Amino acid sequence: MHKAPIGFPAALLVMWLAIEAGSLIGMPLGLARAARAPANASEVQVDDEGVTIKSGRNVRFLPWTTLPAIWIYDEFIILPVGPFVVSRFVWVPRAGMSADVFAAFQRASERLSKGTALKSVSVR
Repeated sequence: MHKAPIGFPAALLVMWLAIEAGSLIGMPLGLARAARAPANASEVQVDDEGVTIKSGRNVRFLPWTTLPAIWIYDEFIILPVGPFVVSRFVWVPRAGMSADVFAAFQRASERLSKGTALKSVSVR
């Protein structure tokens, strides 16, 4: 007579409970830490070659050729970087964005959607 093996299912159950307990404790702590952090401010510069985003000591330059599209929404602008299937996304909030920079993003979005080269976008 063989007994049913319960070791493997029991181990899976214990691991699942540990993961759930970690998320129940870790998620509120992470959200509280993010709420207490000072506001992150970034500087966005748009020119003929692409967009430069500076946040603290980090600087990221994204040439227009790496962006398949520019998605403009009411509260933010999304810049997908790379081919769509493996894209990384850069979110640029519109709060505090100057009208010149927003207009440059709009012109760049229109040119990307038409497939024409971006040559006349110049705002700092």
